[in-house]
Amino acid sequence: MKNSRLVLRFAALAILAFLLLPLLVAAASVAPPLASPQGVGYLLCIGATLSFLDLAKANSNDIVGGLIEEVQAEVPELAVFDSEDLMEPGQLSYETLHRTALPTVSFAAAGQGFTATKSEIKLVTHECFRFGGRVECPRHIADNWRRGGAAGYQAFEAMGVMKAAMKLIGKQIFYGVSNDGLGFPGLKAFTPFGGAYTYNAAGTTAGAASSVYYVKFGEQYVRLMAGRARNAAGIFDLPDFRIGDMTDADSKKMEAYISELSSFLGLQIAAEASVVRICNLTAEASKTVSDAMLNNGKNLFPAGWVPDVCFMSRRSRTQLQTSRTVTLYGTGNQRPTVGNIAPIPTTDADGVPIVATDSILNTDTIEA
Repeated sequence: MKNSRLVLRFAALAILAFLLLPLLVAAASVAPPLASPQGVGYLLCIGATLSFLDLAKANSNDIVGGLIEEVQAEVPELAVFDSEDLMEPGQLSYETLHRTALPTVSFAAAGQGFTATKSEIKLVTHECFRFGGRVECPRHIADNWRRGGAAGYQAFEAMGVMKAAMKLIGKQIFYGVSNDGLGFPGLKAFTPFGGAYTYNAAGTTAGAASSVYYVKFGEQYVRLMAGRARNAAGIFDLPDFRIGDMTDADSKKMEAYISELSSFLGLQIAAEASVVRICNLTAEASKTVSDAMLNNGKNLFPAGWVPDVCFMSRRSRTQLQTSRTVTLYGTGNQRPTVGNIAPIPTTDADGVPIVATDSILNTDTIEA
């Protein structure tokens, strides 16, 4: 009897394994490699997150999606920045729950009990801010536009306002209210000089400073968030052009094709250790970006925390490239294929992806 039961169990397991094998093979074929810089956590969460531009394209009409496709190369930070769509029209804020202190635990002697304690928590509110731009095309110019008439002129101006919008969002992420006072606070204000998560590179050249930002993405860390404009289906609303009046430089009226880009955007920075900034980077010797400098900044994160992206200016990336370059002084016939300049850096020394953007300036004031 026992032998027959064992046979039945083995048979059932064999059938189950046979049925599940195709699913396991399919899952393995689409999974990213384990050697990816983000590691196992990346494998678990990649299916649940979208970049800001991916989310905007997925939730917008074909016209807005096409405009985003055209300009996304100029704002590379938006192509990797984690994002959240608030979905419900009129929902322009939300809260995240954070544990600020753990319960108390201890060792105890036999026969002794433990003191009951609990976590300390706080709610952090994150808000969206109204954002957009107006598009006005003089009708007499648009109707006679040689590159497609009124439709061509409207597309030309729509591309212009979308490009300006993306560039402003990119700069707002880093500079916040110092870039546009009516917008959301940025990463620089969240990492003030002298703070626990700001490393001073100690450059001193006035008006020639820059910063590098290590950012950790996720629901409990950093995300761009978007509300719905005018009950629109997507993050950005750019209605069809209508005919109305516009005012010229002399306050005179003329007929025009009019539309308005509109959205509600915010930046969630939920936890104190979400961002590390390296400030006062200049072109002075030993004050530039190097792997050693990046490591000094990244070590400000708590143990076990791994940032997702390192943002820097193109000048900073060039400085890192220069620091990695080894000039060869031997005879050329021994190493004819070896160049004397390192490749353009795509990751830091630990494999964290580097994104170079023009949204981070090289003309910041020295912080002290």
